[in-house]
Amino acid sequence: MKVLGTFDTSVIVTEEDIRTKIVVNWLLGHGFEAGEFKLEYVFSVRIGRAEITTGRRTRTKSNSIANPRADVLVRRNNQNLLVVEVKAPSESVEDARDQGISYARLLDQIAPFVVVTDGTTSRIYDTVSKQEMSGESIPTDHPHVLNGFQVSADDLALKSEAMELFVSLSPDNLLEFCRHQIAARMQRLRGDSIHSSKKYIPCLYVARTKASDKLRELVSRRHEKVVVVTGRPQVGKTNFLCNFVSEEIDAGRPCLFFPSSSMISGLLNELAEDFGWSGFSTEASPAQLVRKLARVLKKSGQELTLVFDGWNETDIQEAAAIDKEVERISNDSARVTTVISFTNTSAGRLLQKRGNPTFVSEAARIGLGDLALIETNSPRVFEKSDWSAVYLENYDPEELQAAYRTYSKAFNVKNDSCPTSDPYLLAIATRHYQGGTLPSELDEQSLLENWLQSRIGRADIPGTNVQAALTELGSMMIHQGAPIDASEVKRGWGLPAISRIDPGFFDCALLSQYASEQVDFYFSRDRDFVISIWAAKWHARIEELLQSTTTFTLLTEGGQACIDAAIWFFSQREVQKHLAGDGTLPVFACADLHRLYLRGFAISLSRLKQSSSSGTFIGYDSNHWFEQFVTLFESGKDYDLRLEALRGALQLSDYVEMDSLPTMFLEESNDFDKFVRSILELDYESGDERVAGGIGVEFLSKLDYESRMGNEEETFISNSVRQVMTTANSRAEHLLASQAYASMCPKCFLRMLRGVPERNQKEDYSLSVACAVNAIEYQYYGTGMCPSYTDILKEDADLAEEEFNEIRELLDCVASSIWGETPVKNLRELLRIIGSFLPNDPERADTIIPTECPGQMRFGFTENN
Repeated sequence: MKVLGTFDTSVIVTEEDIRTKIVVNWLLGHGFEAGEFKLEYVFSVRIGRAEITTGRRTRTKSNSIANPRADVLVRRNNQNLLVVEVKAPSESVEDARDQGISYARLLDQIAPFVVVTDGTTSRIYDTVSKQEMSGESIPTDHPHVLNGFQVSADDLALKSEAMELFVSLSPDNLLEFCRHQIAARMQRLRGDSIHSSKKYIPCLYVARTKASDKLRELVSRRHEKVVVVTGRPQVGKTNFLCNFVSEEIDAGRPCLFFPSSSMISGLLNELAEDFGWSGFSTEASPAQLVRKLARVLKKSGQELTLVFDGWNETDIQEAAAIDKEVERISNDSARVTTVISFTNTSAGRLLQKRGNPTFVSEAARIGLGDLALIETNSPRVFEKSDWSAVYLENYDPEELQAAYRTYSKAFNVKNDSCPTSDPYLLAIATRHYQGGTLPSELDEQSLLENWLQSRIGRADIPGTNVQAALTELGSMMIHQGAPIDASEVKRGWGLPAISRIDPGFFDCALLSQYASEQVDFYFSRDRDFVISIWAAKWHARIEELLQSTTTFTLLTEGGQACIDAAIWFFSQREVQKHLAGDGTLPVFACADLHRLYLRGFAISLSRLKQSSSSGTFIGYDSNHWFEQFVTLFESGKDYDLRLEALRGALQLSDYVEMDSLPTMFLEESNDFDKFVRSILELDYESGDERVAGGIGVEFLSKLDYESRMGNEEETFISNSVRQVMTTANSRAEHLLASQAYASMCPKCFLRMLRGVPERNQKEDYSLSVACAVNAIEYQYYGTGMCPSYTDILKEDADLAEEEFNEIRELLDCVASSIWGETPVKNLRELLRIIGSFLPNDPERADTIIPTECPGQMRFGFTENN
């Protein structure tokens, strides 16, 4: 069969002309009937779990995606013979060849030949080898012809390569693939009715503007290879990330979504499955898979955000494997940023392994000493850190107003003010009080039980006592943890091994079955309730919990799921009334259980602003409870218990009248410097004094921040920290005190740097310098919730002049590269911004920075041991 050849193109204007006036006539001239070839053939391509139909146009908010299609498909006797690809004059032969071969290979039955033509000249290619064939005809003795136009090569390998090529042929193809991938992976999470029990209901979604802006800022940098998203359980992380990837796709930015509940194997294997490389990946190393991804992104000219939700839902081995896979992706694919979410309570398990930081923690710049801070659930820690991290908390005032408007309208509920900023609690409360009035105080335990019972009532599971089944599952989780293999669940429920768990459990969002055949509660708050109330009946065994020395051993059998349940249980108001109604913190016989109690109590105290207009909690004000935590810290002997007490005090410090604290401390300890040393000792005992911002440093910084009455450079607290810094008994104590002082009085600290004589000593203070510069940025830029100090300077040239000169002086103090490039770069950027507010002055650039440093002081410590 002769292939096209040379034609008179005087009447050829467009690709359509080539198809209809040249290709069609050539096919008819070679004996093909009109029914044996199809123009602009539309066909479906299954890439992993996604099925994409070529030639179909998909409209987005930002653009219109026109997917390619085979220009001409030639068939005879139900056998694909060849694909004809019409090349535009501006298109390269290689691109047209690759596109044609990709489509030929992706057909259900591979077409063995591809013809590329621009109407003037034509070329024919072997679909398998990609080699151009000589001459103008397909040889009759070609192996494909002798084989009846059947391709004898490995179909899987050819299709795998074609799928890679198809996705990378254009940004539109990659974006369309991402759209289908996200829809498939999100299927178990998304509901479109307000009455749906799914986690992500777009019509009820409340924008988390601050967190979204931070996440997009970090992702857009692209030098951030990993961004972590964290927050307490059920604060809306999955909801937030579902909305994030949906908006990214609508904006034309490629994204892939991997919720842990949809994963069977590792992250790379799931990636290979979605791209249709599963046949290829069985023999491929992780490095080869990542290189394939890198090729796709390079060819399409795109960058990709890979979002993995629910790292905390994996076990220790799976979590470590995902950490390694994220490292592989980050190291071998410069165009990928990985966003990974987990609950703050699991930070200690996920971000360190045997005392060493994991890759994710290092990539996000989170040190070992920071883990206690993350578990403290303090938003200010994230605001003033340079972590590549987003902290999702309860609704802020603006988000709360928007949430209440959305939910009150959807469920027709009324109240003068919203009684909770907890996203999950607000969602189930408005459902429960639909058509009525929200009470001013919510009983979380009762609401959770009613929410569970309402879904149990909707579940169509004949012959099953659903509550009893869920209770038994909770009992199993106390001993085995969560999630649990489906086979174990069936054994516990007395079901035959060959049976399946009734779909009603999943349809009503009571349970979630992972693709890996593991079962868990759909909502983690349901799991907390069922374990603690229905299964363990802790509410009826409170006195036993106080006296037991074995309960915690039982808790640890259930791992993080059981520990989370205990923390939730101890955070309930009625439990706190029983245990601390007399105004004193109870003492547990088991120190580990005591620690969990304190964490739960701190969570309940942090709800003060939402739960009590009087500012009291079970009859006592916040200062009272703060003193209780501080007393426990000072008198405690167990390190973990003292750490938990300080963590509770840190959380409560948002609600304490700080002007009374110094007097209280003096009355309690008679030696505030001693108190400072005992706090810093916590960070030292963590074994990582090189980490900036440990729990002790953060606590002292927070006290100093809250106790400032004006613009004074030092407070009672910072003065004591400086005294400890200059008279420290060990190098570790000195360095930690310097970090605390740098956070409290950053400008004073930076001026002191000129008193540091030797290079090796200067290197010791690099983290303190970073703390100081971060604190200065926090002072000038703020957090985005209100006008920043730079906004004020913009309107006051005289004040801006003063600040400009001061920052120039500080920049001179840290100009040496010994302190690291980032602090110098950040100060220079701040100086540039302030300088832009000043009138043009050519002499300003030549101003001599004074060499004398006011406030210079001795910068050392005495070794007493």
